[in-house]
Amino acid sequence: MSRVAFLCRIAVCVCFVLASDALRADEGSVLLRFKFAPNQTLNYVTSTESTIVTKFDEEDPIKTENSTVAVKQYKVLNVLPTGSAEFEVMLKSVKMRAKVGDNDPEEFDSNSKDEVARVDFRKIKESIGKPQAVLRFGTIGKLEEVVKIEDTDFKPHPDEFQTMLMTLPDEPAKVGTDWSERFTVRVSDQDDPKLTHEIALSRKYNVEKIEGDLVTISMRTAVLTPVRSEFIAVQLSQREMRGEIVFDNARGLIVSRDLKVVKEVINGLGAKTLFQASTTHTEKLEELGTEAKSASN
Repeated sequence: MSRVAFLCRIAVCVCFVLASDALRADEGSVLLRFKFAPNQTLNYVTSTESTIVTKFDEEDPIKTENSTVAVKQYKVLNVLPTGSAEFEVMLKSVKMRAKVGDNDPEEFDSNSKDEVARVDFRKIKESIGKPQAVLRFGTIGKLEEVVKIEDTDFKPHPDEFQTMLMTLPDEPAKVGTDWSERFTVRVSDQDDPKLTHEIALSRKYNVEKIEGDLVTISMRTAVLTPVRSEFIAVQLSQREMRGEIVFDNARGLIVSRDLKVVKEVINGLGAKTLFQASTTHTEKLEELGTEAKSASN
């Protein structure tokens, strides 16, 4: 066999191997999309635990512990021909606990029939079971429009609507596929509370594993806008979440989220101050509140 013929055969073999790898990659790829149905109701149990330590100059550090367990409901009011859907967002119940230093903890349970003394807790209780907003999301999970925000004393900040779902990639994904999304939030100015600044952030996603219909996706958040103010850094500290999201691609919905963040800011509360915060956030789908309830409507 001539050298040319031998090299041609090697080239053909290499092309065959590469083509086979490409086919296997295509076979392992899945198109990730949210799937919405009219009257579909999704209930999620969320749990947030945070510990904040603040230290002023030579004073002893003060530890603040907060915990919140809530049930959030998203109801699909309308599905457009494009597949986009309009959601009604509502808080069904919430339990809160806050402890500052050696003081007795303050607790609140929206299901309790006891009289609520604190004004902010009373506003939360009055909002239970009432729609907070109507939002339109596309099938890749991107917020398309804030259709309506209800005029209530307690409602999420519009920035929070961007994180209600998650943005999925345009193209089919496989293990190792990564993508990102960019969004903005507003923070307060240190000298003028009425003045706000727009800060750009990004979320980066990566497909970690695919097991049947369940897709595990890692997520990490980063601040893009240069921040030179420690006061603003404190406000952003709990937004830099990272962790894992489990997406059920057959049903087209998020099954769970498990996120956390640990941050420290020096001089964020003034000269010679220290701010340390650690937060974990979990979110799990209540199975009886999804397709089972949707089918009964």
